[in-house]
Amino acid sequence: MDTLDQILENLWSSDYVQKNPNKAYKVQYNDEYLAVAAYMGGGARPDIATYSKMGKVLVGLEDNIRGGIPDPPPSTTNMLPASKIVIEPDHVAAWMICDSPTTQQAPVGGTNGDTHNIVAWAPSSPYLTSPPLYAPPQKMYAIHGIRVIQGIPGRMIDYHTAPTDKPHGWTPRQCPGGPATGVAPLAIDYWANAYGLHIVCQPEDWSPYDPGSGNFHYTLISHADMQAHMLGKWIWIFMEVVWGAQWLPQQGSIKAWLEGDVAPRVNISNINTHWFEQHYTTLWEGAYDSNGASSRIEVEVAARRIGRTPQECFNDKPVVFSRYGAGSAAMGPPGTISAWANVDGGKISIPASWR
Repeated sequence: MDTLDQILENLWSSDYVQKNPNKAYKVQYNDEYLAVAAYMGGGARPDIATYSKMGKVLVGLEDNIRGGIPDPPPSTTNMLPASKIVIEPDHVAAWMICDSPTTQQAPVGGTNGDTHNIVAWAPSSPYLTSPPLYAPPQKMYAIHGIRVIQGIPGRMIDYHTAPTDKPHGWTPRQCPGGPATGVAPLAIDYWANAYGLHIVCQPEDWSPYDPGSGNFHYTLISHADMQAHMLGKWIWIFMEVVWGAQWLPQQGSIKAWLEGDVAPRVNISNINTHWFEQHYTTLWEGAYDSNGASSRIEVEVAARRIGRTPQECFNDKPVVFSRYGAGSAAMGPPGTISAWANVDGGKISIPASWR
């Protein structure tokens, strides 16, 4: 079988050399050939505005292989603030809290940012000074960027319960008539277990229709693949979340893609994505829960983007409200978190269904 280079050479020999034998065109062919071959070998997408029909076809084929989405050019308007988190052995946690026009704030709360970065969906959201942005249809789009340098950071993206969310605050009921819980309803974790990097939808474990099932882990990348291929690389996670529950007219759903995916890696509907009588979450990003890891953890996170449509999400302009290290006498000292180099949020390949 011919190699890719041989196939390309044969195609261009017909398209350029035989039909256009002049020297100037051969030079143009050579530049185009090298650029397209580099793209098909995993490189950046060239500007094809002046390319031949053959060149455009080949780039289009590679676009389809990568998910039908051309690599966007470098962004000058969507640079995202980022943070670096280091958790030393037996230390606890650190995270970043952002604000943007697509999240809200509560006028009262604690000191760790829990009054900021609020995603509210219920028609009546106590303590908010404005109507909830994610009121029915209660659909939220989010883009999360994470980079694991070393260690197992545990909980990295944490849509946490909020103290100002009445009537239950930090501890809404698991389900109608159920006990209280302080666990985040939605999160992204990375543990050295069978789930690897995965979405956690905790209310699914406490559905009145399926109590204690444990069916709330949805794998994005296996632990083996994370260790073999993804350490030190930015991972972009695209989510479509409907905030809902089986005991309400609006039931929940989750779809999730990684950069370049055509089909979602997670696609589940008719589930619970929030607790009973919960109206909103506060979003934290970093290393929230590493269970007192025995080895050093080092991660980077880019500020989240959130919106009611894919376009609003992609264009979101988050700013950092605070960087917070958490610890206690009982659990251990806090982790450390610091501002890090901004990340180009415009230079990522978004899923085809977001276009």
